[in-house]
Amino acid sequence: MAGSLGGRKNVRHLAVLLICLLEESLPLTADQETEDGPMFVRKVTTLLKPNSISKFGRLMEEQIIPMLRKQNGFQDELTFFDPSEDGVTGISLWDKASNAEAYSRATYPAVLKKLAALIEGTPKVDTYETLNSTFHKSATTLVASA
Repeated sequence: MAGSLGGRKNVRHLAVLLICLLEESLPLTADQETEDGPMFVRKVTTLLKPNSISKFGRLMEEQIIPMLRKQNGFQDELTFFDPSEDGVTGISLWDKASNAEAYSRATYPAVLKKLAALIEGTPKVDTYETLNSTFHKSATTLVASA
């Protein structure tokens, strides 16, 4: 990861921070959305079929993440794997609720179709508004200084 903004240690710290934020966050409704308000978070959890994590990882990198990058307001995606349960949690960060909701309606069904052969059951989707975020502040500072 030489030359990247993070490193494995920083990625772990960001993952812990995001999990803490998710545990402390409140659901966001569309009427609470503001232009320069907090980021919006979608958390998707699902179980993978046995021995499918490598296929899942490749599919995320080659097809799903490129689809996400094309979505208005998409900021970042973090995916976690729990090998003891074959569980996967994906956390996507959005600039505002309406963009995440548009993705959920228009693109997420196609994502589910691509993942159908690898997942068990129906993924659980939760949404949150961030209370604070060093990622959001860093991104805002980088944009302002450009």
